Amino acid sequence: MPLTIEHQKILRQLKLVLSPNVIDKGRILYYEGKVGFDFYAAISERYYFLVKGNVEPQYEVFIQLLDLELEFGKDYFGENHIDCTCAYFDQHMECKHVTAALYFLEANKSKNFNQTPENELLLFTDPEKKESTQRKSHQALSFPIEIPCEQTDIPNIAAKMTMVPDNEIKGFLMDIFVKDDGYVYLVEIYGQQHQLVVDYSNGKININGLFSKEYLVLLGLQWLKSRFKNPDFKELNFLTKQQKNNAMSDYLIRVGLKDQITELDKAFHFVCIEDQIHLIPKGPLRGLYNLEILSKNIEKQVFAALRSSEKKMDASQEASSEWGAYHAAFGLVLDYRKKFDKIIPFMAKGSKTEPKALKVKFTLIEDPSDMRLGNNPDLERVMTAANRVNKALKKKDLQHIHTLFGEFLQLGSEYGLYAFQGNARDAQFPKKNNFGQALRVLNTKLVVKIRK
Repeated sequence: MPLTIEHQKILRQLKLVLSPNVIDKGRILYYEGKVGFDFYAAISERYYFLVKGNVEPQYEVFIQLLDLELEFGKDYFGENHIDCTCAYFDQHMECKHVTAALYFLEANKSKNFNQTPENELLLFTDPEKKESTQRKSHQALSFPIEIPCEQTDIPNIAAKMTMVPDNEIKGFLMDIFVKDDGYVYLVEIYGQQHQLVVDYSNGKININGLFSKEYLVLLGLQWLKSRFKNPDFKELNFLTKQQKNNAMSDYLIRVGLKDQITELDKAFHFVCIEDQIHLIPKGPLRGLYNLEILSKNIEKQVFAALRSSEKKMDASQEASSEWGAYHAAFGLVLDYRKKFDKIIPFMAKGSKTEPKALKVKFTLIEDPSDMRLGNNPDLERVMTAANRVNKALKKKDLQHIHTLFGEFLQLGSEYGLYAFQGNARDAQFPKKNNFGQALRVLNTKLVVKIRK
């Protein structure tokens, strides 16, 4: 029978127990079509799989959802509920083969495992074993992809990307390069670096990439579809040369300088700033002003500011009253893959009842001599030690990270240490809800006994 809602919930929670590295490898293994469904044992409610391996030709995996409680941990990975015959599972109680089988189960949650033919269960088939089935079940995805589209429909191209499902795919966008009639996206998706080229010509959106494997093509297209569906990203309004010219002309009309500029390309450029495409004035446009608009801006920004000078003086006095009212601490930040990314120094004020606690006005510390900070013993040295750890993390200097982190802990023993609850970008503007209880630093001793 199909998976119950309770069993689907258990599957999602099982993946939360697994480490990110194993999750990534298992997902790729499933997308490569290396999971084969063996059989379903109705009495024990066990699902048996044969998953291709590297050392052995295949490994046996079973997953039992019967009697699994919702509050569980790694204890449920073992002989009774979930198991794999690979050596990695024996040592770590998790592996990519089990993860791939979990993805298989979740993807086929609506199927009846007792009755559905095997070839209908294999969503990503083995081309050697299921070549004929693959041709019947779906058209193979490969670059380049062409999508017929009118220029007016370009901003809504996500609706036309019906060749991929609507699943949201998250990736780390490294950069966007702007072309005359398109963009080049450099993005990391599940550990793979994709280069996705999107442009428009002859009434078609063209999408190209570096990879030929179908599951990688699928991931790239799904990431693009997820981005294009997001209303916060508006670069599709500037995809073609005509769209760019229209945007530049509209800007000039808005500021009253349409008659002053004849060559649009020399007055603007499109650049990627913080994952967004922005229209930036340059060249002859700099220094030109429409006097009418300028006078309105002066009235709004200059004279209005003068009229509120008393309020600003009050604000200045209020700022001076905060001198010495902030307390320093440090946060440990993880990246989107849940790996240690960096250490951030931050400060916050206490409340009336708890003046020494971290309660309000959280902000990063840029200067250890900031007048708002209260007692801060050796804060500059601690921040320097944290910076050394950050540099080692950036260089992936694994030999020295532990030593440097130990020095940071020793120097910063007077300061609170917190696990930052958010991603690396959130850490640029920390808030109260990004921090929970302070971490406890425990001293441990490792004793190694060697026997002959």
